[in-house]
Amino acid sequence: GGGPGREHLERLIRSRNLDRLPPVNPGKALEFFERLEKNADKYARWSGELYFENHQGTYTTQSRIKKFNRKAEIAMRNCEIVCSIAAREKGFEYPAAELERIWKRILFLQFHDILPGSSIKCVYDEAEAEYAVLIKEIEEITHRAGKMIAGGNFNPTSVERKEYVRSGGKWYMSTAKPFSTAKLSPATDTIQGLENEYIRLTIDTDGAISSIYDKQYGRELLKSGTRANRFTIYPDDADAWELPTAYNDRPKDYFRLTSSQLVTNGPKAIHRSEYVYGGSKINQDVIMTSGEREIVFKTTVDWRETSKLLRTSFDIDIVCSEAICGIQFGQLKRPTHSNTSWESAKFEVCANRYVDLCENGYGVAMLSDSKYGFNIKGNVLDLCILRSPMWPGVDADKGIHEFVYTIYPHPGDTAKGGVAQRAELLNIPMLELGGNGEISEYIKVSAENIVVEAMKRAEDGNGYVMRLYEAYGSDTSALVSVKGMKTCVLTDMLENPLKTLDVSKDTVKLHFKPFEIQTVRFN
Repeated sequence: GGGPGREHLERLIRSRNLDRLPPVNPGKALEFFERLEKNADKYARWSGELYFENHQGTYTTQSRIKKFNRKAEIAMRNCEIVCSIAAREKGFEYPAAELERIWKRILFLQFHDILPGSSIKCVYDEAEAEYAVLIKEIEEITHRAGKMIAGGNFNPTSVERKEYVRSGGKWYMSTAKPFSTAKLSPATDTIQGLENEYIRLTIDTDGAISSIYDKQYGRELLKSGTRANRFTIYPDDADAWELPTAYNDRPKDYFRLTSSQLVTNGPKAIHRSEYVYGGSKINQDVIMTSGEREIVFKTTVDWRETSKLLRTSFDIDIVCSEAICGIQFGQLKRPTHSNTSWESAKFEVCANRYVDLCENGYGVAMLSDSKYGFNIKGNVLDLCILRSPMWPGVDADKGIHEFVYTIYPHPGDTAKGGVAQRAELLNIPMLELGGNGEISEYIKVSAENIVVEAMKRAEDGNGYVMRLYEAYGSDTSALVSVKGMKTCVLTDMLENPLKTLDVSKDTVKLHFKPFEIQTVRFN
C-alpha cells in the first residue's frame, strides 16, 4: 500500500533486461505527466466515470465515521461563513490558526483506511472520540462568532427555505432567503393522516409501504405488486472492503414490526414504528408534512448483528436507463441495467447526497444525510444502511446509529425538480446565532443552479474567498453579490489571481461552464 522500498527498486533493476518483460523505469509523478502532456493530442480519451470495480463495501462499512466526516465538513463550512461575516461586519478576530488545526485533523481522519471503514477497531474508537471533540470545538467557534452577529435563526445555504417550526406550543412558518435570517409567521395548516395536497402514503400492518400515490399527477410510484421500505437482512460474509456480488440472490430475512402508531400534530403526521431482528432494534418515524412532496424517514438503529447486511428499497415505477447520482460539485449518470460486464460491475454505486430516477417530465429521488451505498438496478432505489464485517475491524458498526433518508417525487428532471437544493436543505440545517439581529441576503446569486460551497478568509489574510459551482451541467451566467464587496478577483483554487472582475453595487457577473467550479477573492 505504500511507496516503493529498496527491495522493489532492486527488483526493477534486475528485471529490466529479462526477455518478454516490459522495461520499467522509476520516476517522479510530475515527470510522468509532463511526458504525457507533450503528446496529449495523440492519446485516446476516456469519457465518463473511472469506476473501480471492487471495494463497494467501503461505501457503507463503519457508517458512524462516514456520518461524522460529513457533519464535520458541513460544520466547518458553516463556521467559516459565520466567522467571515462576523469579521467583516463586527471586527471579529478571524480564528485562522484554530480553523487550520481543525481542518488538518479532519483531513487526517479521511486517511484512506479510516474513512472507507477498512481499519482496525482501535482506530475507530480513537477517531469517533476525536470527531466528537472537533465538532464541539467547531460549534464553540461558531457560537463565538455568531454572538457578535446576533443574527437569529440563520440560513447558511444557497437555497430559500420554508419549513414549519414549533415554539411555545404553537406552529409557525419559518421563511429564510439564502444567507438570511428567518422570519416567522403563524401557521394554521393541518394534516389528518399520511396524506397531503400532493402525496398519499399507505403503510401495511407489518410496517411496509404498499402505495406512494402522487395525487397531483395521478400516478402510483411503486411498481405493481411490490412493497417498499422493508428492512431486509442478507448474509454478508465479506470483509470491510467488499460486498457480496450476488447478495440479493441469497436467502433474506426481515425485521419484524412490534409496535406502531400514527401521531398528528398541526402540519405534520408521523407514523412511528419499532422493529426487531435478533438482538437488533429499529425505531423509525415516517414523516409527512402539509404542502411538502418529500417523505422523511427519521431512523435510529441499535445494530447487534455479525456478518449481516441491512438494506431498504423502493421499487419505483419509472422508465429510465440511467440514474442521476449526486457527487461533490455536481452529478453523474450511472446505468440502471447490466447489459455489459462494466455495467454489471456497478451493482453498488456511491452517491454523495442523492440518487434520482427520471423519465420525461417526472422523477423520484432518494436523499440521505449520511449514507453512500446504493443499488439502482432495475430502477430500484435500494439503500445500503449497515454492514457488520469482522475483519479487519472486529464488530464493525455495532451500536447506535441515527440517520435520515427521504423519498422525493418531483415534476421534471433532476434540475427542474430542484433535487440538489432539497439535498442541501436536508444536509445543512438552520444555524441559531442568537440575538434579535437580522441578516438579509448577505450572499445573493441570481441563478438557482449556482451553489455557494464555501466562504472564508483568504489564506494570506488579505480579503475573503468564496467558492461556487454549477450543480446540474448547464452553461450559466449569474450575478453574484456579497454585502459590502468593493473589489473582486477571479482566482485559481490556490487563490492565485487570474482576472480582475468589475464590481457594481456589491455585484459581479460570473459565467460558468457545466459543472465548473470558480473561486473569487473579494474585499
